[in-house]
Amino acid sequence: MAKTNKIPHIHIAHVSDADTLSAIKSAKDGGAKLTAETCPHYLYFNAESIPDGSTLHKCAPPIREEENRQRLWDGLLKDEALDMISSDHSPSPLDLKHVDSGDFIKAWGGISGLQLSLPLTWTRGKERGMTLSQFTGENKFYSAFCFSFCFFRFVFTSCEKGRETRDTVIDTHQ
Repeated sequence: MAKTNKIPHIHIAHVSDADTLSAIKSAKDGGAKLTAETCPHYLYFNAESIPDGSTLHKCAPPIREEENRQRLWDGLLKDEALDMISSDHSPSPLDLKHVDSGDFIKAWGGISGLQLSLPLTWTRGKERGMTLSQFTGENKFYSAFCFSFCFFRFVFTSCEKGRETRDTVIDTHQ
């Protein structure tokens, strides 16, 4: 579908299953006009480290195992199957997460990601050897944050090189 002229571009949102990366990469290599992104919580958390009954971590798609998390990072930094990181900002009042009861059926299915996108991504990326220049500047990470915020407001704008943007200061030693 993404190879036809009928569809100008396809964007795959919230990739959490690393098993999809080879199909995404293959489609791109075959000329498909598509981009794909993952979210900070899929790059930071793993299922093994989340306590049983932690409704704070309930999201869709779900957070997966450590091996999967590592492969998502590879898809972003090495294979380039993933083009960007985008916030899956889905906040809720604490009572809707049903933290006290641990009731996954009733709990809101989303993570409040906007305020955590930068620190979570930088923390895990730095552990994997990601440089500040990879994280900022003229690459997919910086564009992703711009895309994410634009997408969240349902306004699509360009984050092209040379276009005015807001600056962020990061203490790389923290």
